[in-house]
Amino acid sequence: DQKQLISLGRGLVREDVSAILLDEPLTVIDPQMKFMLRRKLREINRQTGVTMILVTHDQSEAMSFADEIVVMKDGLLQQSGTPEELFSRPQNDFVGYFIGSPPMNMINLDVRQGTLATDALSLTQPSPSESNALLYQLGIRPEHISLVDQTAENVGVGTIKKIEHLGVDGIVTLELAANVVIKAKTRKHTAMSVGTTMGINVCQDDALLYLDGRLAT
Repeated sequence: DQKQLISLGRGLVREDVSAILLDEPLTVIDPQMKFMLRRKLREINRQTGVTMILVTHDQSEAMSFADEIVVMKDGLLQQSGTPEELFSRPQNDFVGYFIGSPPMNMINLDVRQGTLATDALSLTQPSPSESNALLYQLGIRPEHISLVDQTAENVGVGTIKKIEHLGVDGIVTLELAANVVIKAKTRKHTAMSVGTTMGINVCQDDALLYLDGRLAT
């Protein structure tokens, strides 16, 4: 930890640079110190205006630090953009999985008379007329799923299989029709219990269509 902190400090005090490359600078730092240093790095960046390029495998670190994020996989560019752009419109299933915790839910769709549909939810998408895709999926962020009483208006129902308590937020795992399993992020988890059937609501605009793992345009 000390060697990494010294190396980080040396890089930040230099005045003869126009950009600073930070390669996994917080990897072995303990969590409390990591949070403080992340905030301090952001502060220094704003005060000096020096470009900082942070290399990290920690998506929460990238989301909290960066103005723009470049997501790489196997040396290839997957997507670049602001944290909000990567979260709200991931360009492929890898970015949807890598950015966000829990990752984006991916639900397989069937082609039914010109419409893409699933038995799990009543959400549908028009089938692209000129697509040769072999796999159609709906991508839905756990944060965009609302859980309601099963008798309330909904787009589907699911049985709670697991509840993870993370303080204010909770992660609820549900099994829907056709053995589809999804995760929802909610603050109402303390009033729920495993085995309960819940109604599920999702805004149509928050259900993104993916063709062979790539966001449909």
